[in-house]
Formats: sequence, C-alpha cells, structure tokens
Amino acid sequence: MFRFIKQFAFPYWIYYLFGLVALIITNYIATLIPLIVRDIIDYITQGGADFSVIRPLLLSIIGLAVVLMVARSFSRILIFFPGRSMEYDLRKLLFSKLLSLSPKFYRQQKIGDLMSRMINDIQSLRATTAMGYLHISNTSMIYIIVFFQMARINLLLTLIVILPIPIMMLSIQFFVKKMFKHIRACQEYLGDLSNFFVETLSQITLIKSYAAESAIMSQFGKKNTTYFNENLRLAKVRSSMFPFIGIIGNIGQFLLLLVGAGYIIKSTLSIGEFVAMSTYIALLSSPTSSMAWIINIIQRGRSSWARIEEILDTPSDFSGHKHLTQSSAGYSLELRNFSFSYDSTAIKPVLDNISLTINPGEKIGFFGTTASGKSTLLQILAGLEQVEHFYVNKEQFSTLDVSDYRKQVSYVGQQAFLFSVSIGENISFLRNNLDEQDQAQIELAAKKACVLSDIHQFTQNFDTLVGEKGVILSGGQKSRLALARAFYKPSKLMILDDVLAPVDHETEKAIIHELFTNKPSQQTVILSSHRISALTHCDRIYVLEKGKISCFGSHEDLLQLSELYKNTYDYQQMMDSK
Repeated sequence: MFRFIKQFAFPYWIYYLFGLVALIITNYIATLIPLIVRDIIDYITQGGADFSVIRPLLLSIIGLAVVLMVARSFSRILIFFPGRSMEYDLRKLLFSKLLSLSPKFYRQQKIGDLMSRMINDIQSLRATTAMGYLHISNTSMIYIIVFFQMARINLLLTLIVILPIPIMMLSIQFFVKKMFKHIRACQEYLGDLSNFFVETLSQITLIKSYAAESAIMSQFGKKNTTYFNENLRLAKVRSSMFPFIGIIGNIGQFLLLLVGAGYIIKSTLSIGEFVAMSTYIALLSSPTSSMAWIINIIQRGRSSWARIEEILDTPSDFSGHKHLTQSSAGYSLELRNFSFSYDSTAIKPVLDNISLTINPGEKIGFFGTTASGKSTLLQILAGLEQVEHFYVNKEQFSTLDVSDYRKQVSYVGQQAFLFSVSIGENISFLRNNLDEQDQAQIELAAKKACVLSDIHQFTQNFDTLVGEKGVILSGGQKSRLALARAFYKPSKLMILDDVLAPVDHETEKAIIHELFTNKPSQQTVILSSHRISALTHCDRIYVLEKGKISCFGSHEDLLQLSELYKNTYDYQQMMDSK
C-alpha cells in the first residue's frame, strides 16, 4: 500500500506528526501514574500514616489524568482529520477516473460493484488511515514506554513477562493471510449483491408487471446466502484470533504472579513495584487485545485499495492529445474500410467493412432492420468508442483529444435518460442559476423538440421535478426532452439514434422541419430511423444490412436500388394511410 500512503496519506503528514506527538504525551503520562501509585503503596506498606505526604501525590494523579484527557482528545482529532480528507480526495479522484473511462469499461463492470468500491472500500481505507494509524502508533508507543518503565523497576522480570508477545506476533501471521483472502471475497460478494439491488430496484415496475417477486427473491436468497456464508467464514477466523491474542496477553499476568511473588519474598521487589508492574501489564492488555482488530482494519484496507487500484490503473481508451482546429465550416467525418465488434471472440463483427464520408452541413440518414448496426455506428460517429480508421477533418480520431470533439457533438441515444432534477435542469444538463437569456434558450430548445406545450401542462413548468429517470413523463415526453437537450447545446454535429420512434406522425414532421430547415448552416445532422418518412429529406441515406452498407443514395435513388428500402416504404405508406 506504499502508493496509497504516498499519494493520499503523506500530504497530511503534519497532522500525523502532531498526532503522534500527542500520542507520545498521552502514553508517557499513562505510564507515570502507576509509578505514583507505587510510591503511595510503598509509603503505606512501610508504615507511613501522614496524609499530607500522600495528598500531593493524589493531586498529581488528578492533574496527570486531566492532561491525559486533553492530549488523548487532540491525538484523535489530529489523526482522524487526514482520514476524512483522504476519503474526500480519493472519492473525487475515483469519480473523475470513472468519468474518463469509455463505454467499453462499463460493459465489463457491474454498476453495483462500482458503487460498492466508491462507498464501502473508500470507507475501509479511511478507517485504515485514521484508526489503523492511531492504533498502530498507540500500540507501538505504549509498548516502548511501558517496557522502558518496567525495565527501570526490574529488567529480568520484564523480559520474563513479555516473553509471550514475540510468540503472539509470529502466530498472528497465520491469521493475517486467511483474513485477507476472506475479506477480499466478502467485498466482491457485497459488490455483486449491490449490483443485484441496483438492477432489481431500477426495474421494479417490470418485476411487478410479470409478478416475478418470488423468482427475484429466490435469486436474492442465493446471493445473500453466499455473502452470509463468506462472512461467517471470516468471523470464524477473526473470532479465533481475538481469544488467542487475549490468552497470550493474560499469560503475562500469570508469569508476574509466578515469578514476582518470589521476588517479593526475597525482598528484591516491593509490593508497590509489584502493583506497578501489574498495572503496566494491564496497560499492555488493551493494545494487545486490539491487535486483532487492527489487523482486521489493515487487511480490509489492503483489500479495498487493491479493488480501487484496479480502476485507477485502468488505461483510458482515449489517449490522444492533439487538439482539433476550430473552424466555422464544421467537421468532415470519414470511415475507411472499418469493422467493429464489442467482443473480440465474436464470430461476426457488428459492423463489417464500412466506408463512408460525411461532409460539413450534410443531412445524413441511416436505415436498416433491427440489429443491423445503426446504433453502434452512430455511437462511433459520436466519439463514444475508440476505433481505428475513423477520421475527423482528415485527422485520425485516435490521435485527437476526444473532449474537443465531443464538445461539438449533440448526441441522443435510443434510450432517453433524464436526471432526477427539474425539466429545465435536464434540458440545460444540470446547469442552474441561469440568466434570462439562458432561460429563453431552454424554452426555444423545448419548442424545437415539440415538448413546450407538454411542459406548460405542469403547474411548475420548467421547475417541475421529473422524478427518478423521468418517472412522471411518458416515453415520448422523455425522448423529446432528451432531444431538447441536444437542441440547447450549440454543436456542429447533431446525432440522433431513432429518437422519433415514440412520437406520432405530425410531431415527427414538426421535429424534422426544425432539424433540417431551421438548423445552423454548417451543422451536420446524422439521423437513424426505422421510419422512412423521417429520412426522405436527407441528402444521403445509407442502408445497413447485417452490419454492412448494402447501398446508399437519396430517397428517390434508394426506391430504385434497395428492395428492403422500397418494401418498407410502401408498407409504412400503406399503414399511414389507414
């Protein structure tokens, strides 16, 4: 965990340093009190009866206890602060890293597991940097200072009573290895369980509509049992370690009684010194018994860091740094003999030998049957996948700074997603505190997307909260709000993936008019649709069949060139006329 300590804990070294100083003061004062008790007992056992002699000693114990309380409080404040700061820094870095990764990464990960790492694993690391450091430092200090004070009383007796401690340290190694294995397994099972919760609760309507509660409970029972059993295995290891360490610590008291009694009989050890030695062993019992807990925290931290480090070390697919030259002429896009597959082991690629050129300001359509590759192709043109043989303004896309390109793209996918905020914030993409000009732009975008009248039906208009994923809206309203978001963003590329499917024919015509007639002169519009009526005004339409471009041309050209296109058009015309 050296990298973690260097990157996240070391920047707060000043807090750890002063926290360590406070711990040294705390433990040193704690070891002074038994010496004063020794002097009081020895004075009484030797026949002393003057309370004026004992009074200052008792007052000094009270004074030391007050200082001890203050020093201990400061030690915890100083050491716990870096833990919270580390948690803030790491969560910010991890979230930033997650935002930089491509859809390819998320296809290989479970959202619930990523949430578990963002929450549970970071909290484990916070405990490691705070409680772990506190107890390791405290244990080390108290052992050193107590050994020093005990050795001042009787060195040989000290060596005898601490004899079990090295044996305990060696034995602990056995438990450490087993704990790490089970802790890692528990964290992975917890991530799987979290992912199951996310999937289940996000699709609760579907589950209820199919009356599938019993089937879901059965699946949950299996995952919950697996997680429960692994935690039991971890508890068995941990519960075996706690009493083992406790027994080893109590052996010291037994050796003190066994050997120390003889020293008292021989008058080489006073009763006060015997009581002081016993108090010191009792002081050691707390850090000794907490050793198992400390090991548990450290092992959880190690396991958590390994899981988080997997994400931090994941290379970004988009490593280009070349900036696109800003131009009012828009972007030209080109694919050259391009093939693509989501899985390298797939028998057939999703897209096969695609070649096309899109010039600035053109209106381009894509038509094809289900699973012909339209959505994949549009995601690539939107810059969501890092691929070879894709060129923007004659520059290879893999060499470009992807953020430059995406800032000029307004993309709307088939599945319209809305945030759990207001309608206005959804259109402006989470921007708030907007001025009047921004508000006017939001209203204009809603008007272009033909959703303005729907918004005015709500009493709070643009301030209406849409609920989780837009639960209060219909499918068509969600789609048009997502489209309004694309209209609101100034862009040179408008890429729409079958967004007109949920709307009626008249609304479709109105949206197409805004897209093709009132668009900025140099804005390129790329549209895929199953409904040919949405594509008839495109400059060029590509027909995709089984991942390949079978033909392309204008609407009139394709009625002559493509049987699939013509048959679909005739069928849709017949259905619209009914």
